[in-house]
Amino acid sequence: MYKHTVAIVKGNQRRKIIEEALCKIENKIPNIKGRIVIKPNFLSANCLLASTTPETLETVISFFRNKFAENEIYVAEGSHVSEEFVKRYKIEELTKKYQATFFSIDKDEKQWKTIQFEDLSGKKCDVRISNLYCTADYIVSLTVPKTHANIGVSLSMKNFVGTLHPDDRPKFHGLTDNVSQDIKKHYKRQPYDRDDKLGYYLMKLRNILPVAKNVGVNINKGATIVKKNLYNIYKNIQPNLCIIDGFDGMEGNGPWHGNNAHLNTVIIGDNCVATDLIACEIMGQNVKDIGYVNYIKNLDEFKKETEIIGNTIEEVKKQFKPHKFEKYL
Repeated sequence: MYKHTVAIVKGNQRRKIIEEALCKIENKIPNIKGRIVIKPNFLSANCLLASTTPETLETVISFFRNKFAENEIYVAEGSHVSEEFVKRYKIEELTKKYQATFFSIDKDEKQWKTIQFEDLSGKKCDVRISNLYCTADYIVSLTVPKTHANIGVSLSMKNFVGTLHPDDRPKFHGLTDNVSQDIKKHYKRQPYDRDDKLGYYLMKLRNILPVAKNVGVNINKGATIVKKNLYNIYKNIQPNLCIIDGFDGMEGNGPWHGNNAHLNTVIIGDNCVATDLIACEIMGQNVKDIGYVNYIKNLDEFKKETEIIGNTIEEVKKQFKPHKFEKYL
């Protein structure tokens, strides 16, 4: 008897394949009595390829509103571009259309749960995480498959970094007051790590240049902390439904400056580990680059205990070009 189910659907229309995949897994969604919270990924207002599209969000909100007419539905996101993204793509108007509420974690959250991360000096540090997500009755992760400079691949659990207090997000990368300036200078934000045209062209230049040995070592140390801290998020928040909209998908130098992988596939599962493992296999990437799964015991059991419905992995599999830094992560 399978413990988990993942639906895979390939097709030529984004909305249609999302609806089809949701229908295939609908019997795995319980009769939710309370608050439903949807976590989109509004990473970039300038590159929609890096973010949950308004069409995808509307398709998912519509599905849950039709199924749960009386429930409170929240769309809750936190990122450095959330406000710009919401305004540009009229997200508040979209949510109101379905009697749902847009909730800015950066502006609207007033209560926080404290969890612990590890910083680059190896010390524990307190981090605040959104109480809305910690108390939700049902959580939906709604994101896109991306290769990623800091971790390898960004999938359903990486999406929840946006639930952290905005002042605490640097701690996800291990940066705290305990960390010496000597260490910090090796992990300062790179000039190409920005969501604009300048960042794009600097990334192009970075792609031409070789990676120095000491830079590679620092990338590896930073990635190790990111993976540990993502596991700490996983221990506190786990989505009930994971929707990975791979109609497009980003390969290469993600999460901002990669290229469209044209996967034409949606992956929806009722367990984040099972869903992320299958998505990673579909992308042809290394499991270690998912990050948090490295700290989960009996990982092989998740694949053995997962039922795949719809298309098979082999039918949709497409090798994503990895990030330039992947071999150091």
